[in-house]
Amino acid sequence: MTTDRPNAQRDIQADAALEGMHEQPEDISNKARGHKANLSNPNTSEQSKQNSKKELEALGGEKAFYGKQEAGSVFVIGGCGLLGNHIVQSLLSSNSATHITVFDITTNHNRVEDPRARYVNGVITSRADLHVALQACNADTIIHTASPDPLTTAPEILERVNVQGTQNVISCAMDLGINVLVYTSSSDVVQNGYENMLGLDESVPVAESPVNGSVYGRTKKMGEKLVLEVNGRRGLRTVALRPCTLFGECDRLMTRHTVEMARDGRVKYCIGSGTNLYGYVYAGNAADAHVLAAKKLWREARSATPVREDEQVSGEIFFVTNDEPWPFWDFVICVAREIGKPVEEKDVWHIPLSVMCFFVGLVEWVTWVVTLGGRPGLTVNMVRYTVQTRTFDISKAKKRLGYQPKVGIEEGIKRAVQWQLSGIVREKESGIELYGIGILK
Repeated sequence: MTTDRPNAQRDIQADAALEGMHEQPEDISNKARGHKANLSNPNTSEQSKQNSKKELEALGGEKAFYGKQEAGSVFVIGGCGLLGNHIVQSLLSSNSATHITVFDITTNHNRVEDPRARYVNGVITSRADLHVALQACNADTIIHTASPDPLTTAPEILERVNVQGTQNVISCAMDLGINVLVYTSSSDVVQNGYENMLGLDESVPVAESPVNGSVYGRTKKMGEKLVLEVNGRRGLRTVALRPCTLFGECDRLMTRHTVEMARDGRVKYCIGSGTNLYGYVYAGNAADAHVLAAKKLWREARSATPVREDEQVSGEIFFVTNDEPWPFWDFVICVAREIGKPVEEKDVWHIPLSVMCFFVGLVEWVTWVVTLGGRPGLTVNMVRYTVQTRTFDISKAKKRLGYQPKVGIEEGIKRAVQWQLSGIVREKESGIELYGIGILK
């Protein structure tokens, strides 16, 4: 008999916690979520599970969760970064969430002032930080978009965030009976070296060593694998989205660097022909895809009948682009035009890739020697990216998620450049590369 006491004690505590929940109509979804978590807990006895099952049915079954606000209480990790900020805005504008909690390393920038959005400081590499924040907001849906800057972050931080941090997210989600996890992966996971990629779709296998051994590509591949492997376990449904090159308001990478190039006249020096097609995605469009994925997972969870295989979202991957490939240098020229420094084609100097790689490689080597392992702001790998053809087929996202890009690239560039030039949001330079990644101080 003594061996049953721990389980009995847990059952009493679980039942008491559920009984103590508020009975107001707006809290019915929270009570339903509590019973759902109890049902998925392997440490709960059969008797307690039967009680929870009856209570959940009395509340209206799966329909007790949410009406139009299909994603429930949404927890956005990295919600103060480029994509995360747009996800918060998409959730609010579509009225898809009952509550929104933004979890990030620092939350004093890129905030959306709305009473439905709450901001919490924390680090993704701390399981305790995550668990407390998720429990406090009774999260139903996690959108995990946190990741460091792939160009400047130390390898060990990429490992800790993209692998250990993702493991923490999964562990907490399963612990708390959370039903939906949307993960932001990367199109880099299918990139073998710097070979051209034209119209790739999800049938293409992940690369053995993405982007010639890139730590970012490798760790995103590992994070994606972790998320997809747990799909279906303990009631958790997962999906991975692979955005291509992101830009938009709050962009401190692509748009910012291009604006700097245009300001100092570097846009006149084009590497290669500049006509190589590139897949871009406006951050607001990518955010919509994440919200659509979360809502689709919830519909699957509530469906009384099995979802057809060709309509399934859980356990799947989706490329996300603007479905509007642009020549790489056209993007650069468009940014230059938007800041008032237009460049005519006749004024552009085309530098052969081999010549550029030679000089950049030389600078890279000297920097490595002089700084004992450091690297310059421009590397050979970055240069090779700019001449690569890189486009993706998003038919699957259109069909299964119902995704349709709302903002075109040219309009997106206008919005992104206006934000860069506005001067509304400015932080100290030393902290910029850590924003929106939710890792460590």
